[in-house]
Amino acid sequence: MQQVNTRIVVSPGETVAKVPTDVLFEFGKDQLKPGAEERLKPVVSRLRDRTSKDPVLVVGHTDGIGGEASNMALSRRRATAVAQWLATSGGLATTAFTVEGRGEAEPIAPNVLPNGDDNPEGRRMNRRVVVRIPTAD
Repeated sequence: MQQVNTRIVVSPGETVAKVPTDVLFEFGKDQLKPGAEERLKPVVSRLRDRTSKDPVLVVGHTDGIGGEASNMALSRRRATAVAQWLATSGGLATTAFTVEGRGEAEPIAPNVLPNGDDNPEGRRMNRRVVVRIPTAD
């Protein structure tokens, strides 16, 4: 079974929320799907509890399917959609967000298996939005 939950990792200086884009967006799209807000609510809770006023970084990532420029643009549009939802529907209008798209440049899993075959699970893991929340130490 696929891991589709928001993963939150707390470390010194920041909290990082990783949300698989498959639960947020249709493949190749940048509009949030119905129900995506359920996956973003844990991020809202973390943002409301933070004490740092430094900007929150929202970074979009894609898999290796499609052109590099297209993936870069898609990842940025997805990060923007998440940041806008957090600011408006999440009630975080006073939070400063910085948005970046990294496209396919930072995979966390191989898009292709060692034998050259497609790796759908790896591609799924690479499609994500990461929210980096600075914390006061």
